[in-house]
Amino acid sequence: ANSSALLQAGARVPPNQHETAESLITKLLTFVYRYVRGYARQALAGTPLVSFDDFTYLMALYTAGPQTKSELMARNIHEKATGTEIIRRLQRNLFVTEEPHATDRRSKLLRITKAGQAMLFRVLGPMTQVAEMAAGNLTPIERQQLVTLLHKRDAFHYDIFAGSRPASFEALVMTFFQNAAGKPSNRPVLTPDTFPGSR
Repeated sequence: ANSSALLQAGARVPPNQHETAESLITKLLTFVYRYVRGYARQALAGTPLVSFDDFTYLMALYTAGPQTKSELMARNIHEKATGTEIIRRLQRNLFVTEEPHATDRRSKLLRITKAGQAMLFRVLGPMTQVAEMAAGNLTPIERQQLVTLLHKRDAFHYDIFAGSRPASFEALVMTFFQNAAGKPSNRPVLTPDTFPGSR
């Protein structure tokens, strides 16, 4: 099969001539995230947890034990502003508490409270269903294949996320993504005349 046919296999909407494998990966991962976020919002309706992230923060503290704010944010791939907002929300609901760090006086540890555990167990069933819903119609073998590919992508990007990143996008590309720097395209150049109805 040619590459165009492979890109269209199983597609809800066939890719247009300007879409590449790389752009489709980006778009489809974003779509799947939005689907799961919507399912999670419904699963958490009627509880003080307002997002999938609230659930994952509680789960991380329950399964991995007390952590610093920076550790918890890094585990969940969040920038400081977003992570701080989630932590404050959980603290307001008394699901998480802060305590002194045993070895680092400058740091504090976050710990899930009894109320936080109770809320986590309350929503665990529906959120487990959300995970199954996210896998959808993939076969067991396809699920394992997808997990392997996603682990590979996560490991690649995490080192960049958790490390010292350049301040500018241009420097980020040149430092970590040489294959994307000045990459020639064999796709038609997009111009206003490219789109239907533009003439």
